[in-house]
Order: sequence, then C-alpha cells, then structure tokens
Amino acid sequence: MSDYLPADALISILTLLPPKSLVQLRCVCKTWQSLITSHDFICAYLQTPLLLLRHTEKYGEELYSLRSDDADFTSLRDFKCPFKTHSGCFFRVVGCCNGVICLSDDFACYNYTIILWNPSIRRYLGIFVWF
Repeated sequence: MSDYLPADALISILTLLPPKSLVQLRCVCKTWQSLITSHDFICAYLQTPLLLLRHTEKYGEELYSLRSDDADFTSLRDFKCPFKTHSGCFFRVVGCCNGVICLSDDFACYNYTIILWNPSIRRYLGIFVWF
C-alpha cells in the first residue's frame, strides 16, 4: 500500500492517528514498522499539541479528558484515573515530556507515590517513595 502513497502523504495521515492504532499498524509491514518507529516520525507525531484536562465528579473520582489543541477543542478520549493515592488526596501534576505525565501525591511528608503515566496508550509506572 505504501508503494502507492508518497512517504510525506503517509506520514501526514499516520500522525493523525491515536498511539494505540500506531502500535497496531507497526505489524502491517516492515516498511511501516520502520517508519512508525523512526526518530523523524516520532518527532513529527509529538508536534501535535494535546491537552489533558482533569476534573472530579461529585463522589471525588478523578476523571481525565484528552483533547486536541485546535479551534474545535475536539475530545479524543475520556477516561478515569487508573490509580489511587495512598493519602486519599488527588495527584499533583509535576510536569510532562513527550506525552508522559509525571504525577505525585506528595502531600504527606513521610511517604508518597510518583506516577509516570502515558494516557495515550493507557500505561503507567508507579514508584513508591518512603522516608
């Protein structure tokens, strides 16, 4: 299929897809695997600005919404927080880089959890810190 499309057109199309689809499309052929995992494609893909909105329901449950940062403010995905804090408080956003968000529940002075979370592919890593 990629023999019929110029590489630039294919890259333009693929950068519009969600990460989960890209992971699946790596299996189409070796050319697509190489393209999707290339440094240039990843850089182009990360240039698409996204917004992560956090809000709480009346029962105290944290909800998140991933939205495109364009004129339409289109909702791409809504999801619940996949992890809980030890302190019962909400997580604080420490920062983000390349789609990975660093969260912390460092409200208690004796222990806390650091979460590295990629909401696009719904994966996270929790690190428990004890003092």
